Amino acid sequence: MTEDDFDFGGIEIADPETFSYGSKDNTFNHSVLVMRAYQKAQDALSKEKIEGFWDTKRDNLGNIFNIYHPDTRREAIETVKTLKNCMMADIQDTEYEEEINKLLEEINELYKTYLEMQKEWWESLRVQERESNKLFKPYISAEKLYEKGTFYQDYLYAVVEVYRKIFEQLELCLANHKRYYKRSKVTA
Repeated sequence: MTEDDFDFGGIEIADPETFSYGSKDNTFNHSVLVMRAYQKAQDALSKEKIEGFWDTKRDNLGNIFNIYHPDTRREAIETVKTLKNCMMADIQDTEYEEEINKLLEEINELYKTYLEMQKEWWESLRVQERESNKLFKPYISAEKLYEKGTFYQDYLYAVVEVYRKIFEQLELCLANHKRYYKRSKVTA
């Protein structure tokens, strides 16, 4: 299939591989940075969401080595944050910025909710149960979510869903922003 096999209604989709980071006079190319951040966010959001883990492997000589598989939830969140930061000038003073700010506030409320759930759980434990869950105690005292605990893991899954909504707002902004698309010449 070639580019000519698709009809985009007179809009030519730019290929990031053909871009360079500067023009003739070495100016900054905002469109390329946004496109690359967009592609990374899209790739990260399309992966299965799993917690990071270490894996032990052996090479052909029998040597053992550890490989870390990153947490795909955190990757997705960070790539959307990066895209949002790249697009700050594009979303400034728009309805997209308002919606994104509401969604960011929703994340703060989610944290408070899961923190309260963790605290209620801790307070419901008996002394013996608290002893077996002693790793939670410093986090309870500091009013933070324990990263290895179920409340934090559930919180991360919820936050990814909110960042999907933020990504959607950024996509809508891109679709409505004419500078990211160039018109192709229609030949009859």
